[in-house]
Amino acid sequence: MTKLTENEIEAFRELLSRPRSPKIYYVLRRVSKSGMSRVISFYYFSEDGQCYCLDQLISQLAGFTYNEKLRGVRVHGTGMNMVWYCLMRMFERLLGATHGQNFDYYGL
Repeated sequence: MTKLTENEIEAFRELLSRPRSPKIYYVLRRVSKSGMSRVISFYYFSEDGQCYCLDQLISQLAGFTYNEKLRGVRVHGTGMNMVWYCLMRMFERLLGATHGQNFDYYGL
């Protein structure tokens, strides 16, 4: 997996910071037998119908690892909605929001 450039991150920041625009979908690719980790893929569909895979962006910005074999973001932990957690971490880093700030605006 190659690192995203600052220009690519800035393009995603602009795309995802539009009011009421982000509709992010996920695919739960795998849950470990113990239930302590999972592999999730994230997709964003823009207003003009373009589909963007957010796995690389989320893994790079939020500090998760990318699973090449299953093609998704590997997340460890239990006891909360891990999809929400991944998106919250991404928006914190991407938009500069702090924990819980402005997430109602984005529907999180």
